[in-house]
Amino acid sequence: MKNPINFFDAELVNNELWFSNKNFNALMKMNSETGETEMVSTFEGFSPEEENLHIKTILSGDLLIFIPYLKNTIHIWNIQKNCFEKSVDIDNKQSSVFINAFKDDNDIIWILPNKLSDPIVLFDINKRTTSAFFGIKEESDSENISDIILWSISLKYQKNHIYINSTKNNICFYVDCNTKKTGKIILPDKFPVMSVFPCDDKIYFSLSRMSDIFEWNAEKKSYIRYEIDNKLKQGECYYADIIKRENKLVIIPCHSDDIIIYDIEKREYEKLIFPENFERTNPNAMFAFYREKGNEIFVFPLGCNHLIKINTDDFTLSTVLFVLSDSFEKYSEDIINKVFEKNYHSGLDEFFAYKETLGMFIDKLVSEKSSDDKSDNENAGEKIHNYIVSLFR
Repeated sequence: MKNPINFFDAELVNNELWFSNKNFNALMKMNSETGETEMVSTFEGFSPEEENLHIKTILSGDLLIFIPYLKNTIHIWNIQKNCFEKSVDIDNKQSSVFINAFKDDNDIIWILPNKLSDPIVLFDINKRTTSAFFGIKEESDSENISDIILWSISLKYQKNHIYINSTKNNICFYVDCNTKKTGKIILPDKFPVMSVFPCDDKIYFSLSRMSDIFEWNAEKKSYIRYEIDNKLKQGECYYADIIKRENKLVIIPCHSDDIIIYDIEKREYEKLIFPENFERTNPNAMFAFYREKGNEIFVFPLGCNHLIKINTDDFTLSTVLFVLSDSFEKYSEDIINKVFEKNYHSGLDEFFAYKETLGMFIDKLVSEKSSDDKSDNENAGEKIHNYIVSLFR
């Protein structure tokens, strides 16, 4: 097993990254300088092999708050006391999936669903209570709002405002977290907008199946186009995030492609090169951009064996190799085997965090005994073919 580490998001506390492991139930922390990684605990109320527990990790004082993904339980870990506080269930949950979350200036966490028609869940950190916010649904005048699916990359937070891009149309909704007033930005008509990136006083956006970046001027209702010659690796969306540093844009790809540094004054760009020992389970795996602190931006492609750090003083890239103890590798291997067994006939997650998935898959096929009741099923060759094809969809 090369790498049993996988996560959607992490918080940096001093020099340590804290995160919920995506592929099984584990609260973990990693030294961001040495790569040493250890398992701290399991999350209460779920079995050890439970997957996809959390989509976001949010730091508030001494508390690490883990926001659910496919579940409805908010977990709270007290760093100073080194223990869990009481978990909070989202009673008014009306969405099956949460895809992002942001903490505003008033200690309220806004938990975003994957459907524009579903309410946003508000979690009051101090009171430990949840409520529903329907403002974005009310702002939209679309009769087909129930059909609009949101992605994590279409949700951004800046200066106590949440921006919600409904994808593939020219409308970007927003909500003021202080006043709870909502509104919308009308971008150029007929533009298939995939992502909107608020940066300081500017708003940038990208289009479906196009690698260029557009800078939007709300007053003049016009845009500047920054051309980038980049081949699309997978899917419709190029970019997961854009971070602005003076006249430079740090452009984080959606999938495991090149990180781009764009000089908006010179209209020039360069691609940051990954080291030769940089490995990914799936070459098309998505990036989990999660934090920037000081002069460093931390990036992690799902199923990777390195943490990526971008220095914004000189715009150089460095990586930190994960270092795992023998005991954790053995524990994680046992858990992953159980998860694999559970998922075997229902299909595997394309972002699964270890490199031996195909080998395990073939071993499982070989170990199955032939029987008359399997005569109508796919044969082993067809299963292997379909499995490999699914990895690159």
